[in-house]
Amino acid sequence: MLSLFDNTKIATKSIIPVMGMAVLFASIVALAGFELKTATSQYAEMTDRADPAVVAMLRVSKDMAQLGYNLYKSSTLTCLGADGATCRELDASLASSLDDGLKNLDRTSTLDPAHLADVESFKGRFKTVAAAVRNALALSDQDKNAEAAKAMATADPEIRALMEDIRTFDDQRLADTAARSATLDTSANHALTIMIMSGVAAALGGLAAAIWMSRITVANPLVRLSERMRALATGDLTVNVEGAQRRDEIGTMAKAVQTFKDNALKLEAAEAEASRRHKEAEAERRSAEAARERAARELEEVVDNLAAGLASLSSGDLTHRVAQPFAPQYEKLRTDFNKAMDSLHEA
Repeated sequence: MLSLFDNTKIATKSIIPVMGMAVLFASIVALAGFELKTATSQYAEMTDRADPAVVAMLRVSKDMAQLGYNLYKSSTLTCLGADGATCRELDASLASSLDDGLKNLDRTSTLDPAHLADVESFKGRFKTVAAAVRNALALSDQDKNAEAAKAMATADPEIRALMEDIRTFDDQRLADTAARSATLDTSANHALTIMIMSGVAAALGGLAAAIWMSRITVANPLVRLSERMRALATGDLTVNVEGAQRRDEIGTMAKAVQTFKDNALKLEAAEAEASRRHKEAEAERRSAEAARERAARELEEVVDNLAAGLASLSSGDLTHRVAQPFAPQYEKLRTDFNKAMDSLHEA
């Protein structure tokens, strides 16, 4: 894995942690966005269906209350057979309450299918109450006031019981809505918290990855390369230059340092060869000088011996001979001198 980074440009190395952090953060944002979208959808479902359903049931409660109130007025305001205008007004109000109640129950059934069984039960009971009230109104229209009053008195407990049950149902639905809203708030806050914490974690992780990558793949190799350069500068050509095989900027620098080392080795070899040749030339010069000195001494010895022989000859001494051998190149000269002296002595 690290060898892959060794062959990656430093600019690319610096981008990799940022890209990783960006991908991680984008994933986290997508996850949080999904949770928020889910919460938003549930909120929308609650506001589009659940809340209107609760409102519709509350209107049913109001219709039931209005129905009970009108029945109360019918029984106390002597409209049964007494005041035609008042009775007609109450009849219209009762009919309106019945119609509105049934419409609101139908709307609740459509908006809240999860509680369809309860709503249908309320609807059946409401229709029963409505039938009883309409029967009372019909009896009143026929001037059968006593029978109408009895029918209304019979319907009143049914209305009260239905109102109480609907109120209990509404309270439960309101409590459910509040609990669901609280759950959605918690879910949204949880998603937001996850997004913030994960974003911080992604930033810290990206920073740590960038530091690690810069240290392992850039800083440490540069430190080692600097140490090798200092060693080469002090003349230590035994150091091993690492990283020349890399294909990034550090590899380029390592190749340059290796070239410097190779050139230094070549220079050192050339200097060693020059020194060797100089020593050989010096040895040859000294040998030649010694040979010249030796030849001079040999010549001087020949001259001295011959001069001594000639001096003896000039003094009339014919017995003088050169007994000391000469150098090979002068040995014939000694022999010839001695022969000449022998010839002179014999004559």
